[in-house]
Amino acid sequence: MIQVFATKRFEKSFKKLSPNLKAKTKKKIELFQNNPKHPSLRSEKLEPKHLNLYSFRIGRNWRIVFDYEDSKVARLRDIDKHDNIYR
Repeated sequence: MIQVFATKRFEKSFKKLSPNLKAKTKKKIELFQNNPKHPSLRSEKLEPKHLNLYSFRIGRNWRIVFDYEDSKVARLRDIDKHDNIYR
């Protein structure tokens, strides 16, 4: 299990989500905490790789971008639609 905390940017974006999407996001974050490599998250390292940013799926169109502070701590940096998050 890893510890997860959110940046202010993530919190601001999260507040704008619909109640349904917030609930789904909370479940995915809990899954991520328990098993960051769970297949349903479809985690991937983002380009450029030297920035050490990753993402995982909330659903078909939504992503959370995160990084690792260390091997036991992850920082949620942002949440948005797929097309917006990768700009």
